[in-house]
Amino acid sequence: MTTQTYTGTLVVKTCGSCGTTYGLSDETNRCALADDRVLWRCTNPECAWDRVHCTDTELSRTKRELEQARRWSELNRIEAANERSRREIAERGYAAQKGVTTKLRKRIAAGVCPCCNRTFENLARHVARQHPKYAKET
Repeated sequence: MTTQTYTGTLVVKTCGSCGTTYGLSDETNRCALADDRVLWRCTNPECAWDRVHCTDTELSRTKRELEQARRWSELNRIEAANERSRREIAERGYAAQKGVTTKLRKRIAAGVCPCCNRTFENLARHVARQHPKYAKET
């Protein structure tokens, strides 16, 4: 075994396949962290991995998190628009139903039968005397 002197900084790595520990120069490690495409060979000649690459770099992790945040933001924007649309539809339905109910209430207070549309004076008089607030309620 040969001993070499190196004056730079080495970053200790472990091969994911064979478990061999080896060192990368600080510059090579920085390149690997900056770009997923940087490849190097495992130092063990019997290792099954022909090439090793930096799988989860800080840059790739940040890019992935940013993309995920963008997707969530887009999904939240779409969901908010859908919720607004559902609320507007419900409000329009409520207003329409309120209008129908009010119209029917006024017709009954005026003595008109809701089933056969015939007018009955005694119904109108009854509602006016016994239930004066009925036609005014909305």
